[in-house]
Amino acid sequence: MSAVDEQLFQRFGREFPKGAVLFREGEPGHEMFVIQSGKVHIAKTVGDVEKILTTLGGGEFFGEMSILNDRPRSATATCAEDCRLIVIDPRTFETMIRSSAEIALRMIKKLATRLQAADDQIANLLLRDGSARVVHFLLKEAERAPPVPGGQRVDVPARELPARLGVEADQVEEVLGKLARAQLVVADAAGFGGELPGHRTTSFLVDGVLAIDAGALTASLPLEALLGIEDVVLTHSHLDHVKDVPLLADLLVGRREQPLRVHASTACARTLQDCVFNDRLWPDFTRIPTPGRPIVEILPFDPAKPFQVGRYRVEPAPVTHTVECVGLLVSDGRATLAISGDTGPTDRFWERVNAAPHLAALLVELSFPNALQSLADISGHLTPRTLELELRKVTRRSVPIWLYHLKPAHQAALERELQSLGLDGVRILCAGDRLQL
Repeated sequence: MSAVDEQLFQRFGREFPKGAVLFREGEPGHEMFVIQSGKVHIAKTVGDVEKILTTLGGGEFFGEMSILNDRPRSATATCAEDCRLIVIDPRTFETMIRSSAEIALRMIKKLATRLQAADDQIANLLLRDGSARVVHFLLKEAERAPPVPGGQRVDVPARELPARLGVEADQVEEVLGKLARAQLVVADAAGFGGELPGHRTTSFLVDGVLAIDAGALTASLPLEALLGIEDVVLTHSHLDHVKDVPLLADLLVGRREQPLRVHASTACARTLQDCVFNDRLWPDFTRIPTPGRPIVEILPFDPAKPFQVGRYRVEPAPVTHTVECVGLLVSDGRATLAISGDTGPTDRFWERVNAAPHLAALLVELSFPNALQSLADISGHLTPRTLELELRKVTRRSVPIWLYHLKPAHQAALERELQSLGLDGVRILCAGDRLQL
């Protein structure tokens, strides 16, 4: 945050927790809001159902209509995550508009954009068929979205579509699955513990060049982005974390000079060589096209010693799982990202997390609901119950915590159990979420 932003927040700012209702539909309005950080749901009640109209992020403003026309609030605003908001009363708002033509022009442009979006939403709601609503929404969002290699990027989590469009979640997943199979849409990688339409296994991409695990790379990224990946660091050898290493190797044939460097713990490296690149399950791309110029280079690391990957320092920490598995602390010297890997209750990883300099975000696995605690214990995973106990070991209270690896068959139960715990600063990582560290 810039010094100017911080000064503005000190004067007009307020912090709101996730779930805080800023105002409700029908209430009188006496202030507007500008989002410095976080996200806010804008929802409207239709019959007995509250539908999310849009989700606003950093830099967006809302609530201005009640100031402009002195009418009750036309929608309900709720913090979708912890927020820092600038709160502006009518007198301050009028002073800003009168003193700055630039602010007035920006507001006019934004209001015009919202009017067009409202027209699109009305047209969408007039469609009787739920599948048509999903396709219409994606088309309109794509028209407004910035271009990316291979198409347009629509930054809307798939799990928000049912509430926005008034369509059952199963139908949304079915439509997205059909569009994906037709190669009309590509879902971003998400850290789930299994695959269903809209859910992919674990992959994280750092700065476009470093992949942490390889469970969803080839199904989520266009070829241009895949060619930019220089290194893959694996937490362990289970299929949902390594399956795209051989698939990516096949795509890279003849496309670049340098090999894909795959960093794996000693046991994981041995499994890759013996069980994957063995010329039986998959061609041995560690020797193709020649042993001196392979497509893939497997580089074993000691699971207890830090190592360097390009400009990143990677510090592994052994965790509790059914095979050799490590959590990872990845740092570029300015910010550190900690990823738990697949684990049950553990200690060494949390010790490294508490000692890490410049810790900016913590990604933690969560796999099974409490009803399957015995299965989680046997397989080396966390439930909401054990997650709560593990997070008590973290002394870095201000660090945001993101959960991944949720088993899609149990996601609804996991979300209910997490909500009942009320863990501050803990959120579920969704497909396509981007963390700016």
